[in-house]
Amino acid sequence: MVVLKYLIIVKIRTVDFICSYFHIILKLIHTNIGDSMIRLNYDSIMKQIKNNKKITRYIIFIIGLFLTAFAYNLFFVPSNIVVGGVSGLAIIFDSILNINTSIFIFIANIILLVIGYILLGKNNTLKSILGSILFPFFTYITQNITNYINIADVDLLMLTVFGSIISGVGGGLIFKAGYNSGGIDILLQICSKYFHMSIGKSNLIVNILIILTSGFIFGINNMFYAIIALYIMSILNDKILLGIDNNKTVFIITEHQKEIKKFIINKLEHGVTVLGSKGGFTNEKKDVLMLVIPSNEYIILREAIHIIDDKAFFVVIDSYQAFYGNV
Repeated sequence: MVVLKYLIIVKIRTVDFICSYFHIILKLIHTNIGDSMIRLNYDSIMKQIKNNKKITRYIIFIIGLFLTAFAYNLFFVPSNIVVGGVSGLAIIFDSILNINTSIFIFIANIILLVIGYILLGKNNTLKSILGSILFPFFTYITQNITNYINIADVDLLMLTVFGSIISGVGGGLIFKAGYNSGGIDILLQICSKYFHMSIGKSNLIVNILIILTSGFIFGINNMFYAIIALYIMSILNDKILLGIDNNKTVFIITEHQKEIKKFIINKLEHGVTVLGSKGGFTNEKKDVLMLVIPSNEYIILREAIHIIDDKAFFVVIDSYQAFYGNV
C-alpha cells in the first residue's frame, strides 16, 4: 500500500510538471506570436495612417497648395512682400536677376530635395516630393492672376492682411493633410538634425534672415509688412492644425500601453514617460503615458492611438516651452 501510494503521488507530480511545462511553452509561443503580430502592426500602422481617407487628404492638400500659390501671386509678388521661405527668396531673385518666381521655386525645391535625400534619408524626404513639384506648378498657373483681379488701388496693409489670411489657411490645410510644400521645410529638418535646433527656432532664424535681406532691397516699410504677414500666417497655420504652439503635451491611459509606447519610441522617435496614477472614483491604479510632441505630428499620434486602442483615453494640452537640457 505504501509503495502504491508513493507511485500515485509521483505520477500526480509528474503530470503536474508536464502540464506546467506545456503551459509555459504555450505562453512563450503565444507571447512570441503576439510580439510578431505587434511588430507587423507597427510596420502597417504608418501605412494605415497614410491610407486613411487618402483621397480626402489629397484634396485638402491640393486646395491648400492652390490657396497658398493664389495668395502668393495675387498679394505678395506684386507688392514685393517677402514672408520668408523659398517663395520669398524667389521674389528677391526675380527683382535682382529677373528670374521667374515659379522656375526659381522649382529649381530650389529640387536642389533641396537632393540635399534632403542625402542628409535626411529617403523616408524623411518622401513627404516633401509632392509639394516640391506641385507648389511651383500652382505658382506658375496663377502667376498672371493680377490680369483678372485688379489690386492696384488696394492699400498695402489690406493686401498684407488678406494675403496672410489666405496663405495661412492654405498652409494650415497642407500641414493638416500630413504634407508640406517642400523647399524651406527640408532645410529646417536638416537644421534640427545636425545643429540640434528645434523646428520652430530654425524656422524663425531662417525666415528672419530672408526678411531682413528683403528690407535692404525693397525698403524697411515692406519688411515691416512682411513681419506682420508672417505673424498672421503662423497663427492661422497653428489654428487649423489644432494648436497655437509648436508642441503638444499628451497624456494617454490605455490597456495597450506597451504597444503604444513602442510605436512612439520606434516610429515617431520620441521619448515617453510612464507616470503612476490612481482613479479618484475606482481607486484603481493605472499607468499614464506622457510625452511632448511637435504639433505637426499630433495628427499621426492621434490616428495611431485610435488604430492600436480605439478605447484609449488621452488628453492633449498646449506646450509653450519644452526644454531638453539646453535652455
